[in-house]
Amino acid sequence: MHEILNNVTAEVKRVINKPPSRPIRLMLFDTTALCNLVQNKIKDEFDNNEIININNFYKSKQWEKNADRIAEAESKYGVNNIKFQKIICELLEKYIVNYVEQNRPNKLLVIEDSELYSNGFDPIHFLSAYMYEHYIVLDNEIPIIWLTIGQKEEYGTNEYRYYKTEFTRGRQIKITQDSFSSCVFDYKSDY
Repeated sequence: MHEILNNVTAEVKRVINKPPSRPIRLMLFDTTALCNLVQNKIKDEFDNNEIININNFYKSKQWEKNADRIAEAESKYGVNNIKFQKIICELLEKYIVNYVEQNRPNKLLVIEDSELYSNGFDPIHFLSAYMYEHYIVLDNEIPIIWLTIGQKEEYGTNEYRYYKTEFTRGRQIKITQDSFSSCVFDYKSDY
């Protein structure tokens, strides 16, 4: 467990102190307990204005302004449909951009995304398609560290199970851009 905490902390510090050309890290943990432990450990590296709790996205003006559109798309297409997902991704992108413009963080820690999982969200797709080459990240050199629950598929290349734990099956998500594979890390508890 200490080795995992040390490795995650070292990677986070490396990305913060010397941001790579694509300063995004999606970190998947196989248990909620491990994710929470890491979250508590690395929170000290971030100021309050540098932490985005995704649960707040659902209380935001961005979400409330589009509530009818979201509800209509959900009932018409379902949460797993690409049209519904596009709406969620576009709104989340605007939410993050607004957050950065208002709070002027030097880096971002994104946490608590379970509600996004419930809405059929795919963090790999979102980060690679919407944030990977976004001006707000590149121009401002803002590292994004996204902590969530999931596991790498045992026999799959670039395939993961979002929110797979010892109790849940999770949903398959996949890296479709090879250049993004260096941005995804997965960690397993020492049982």
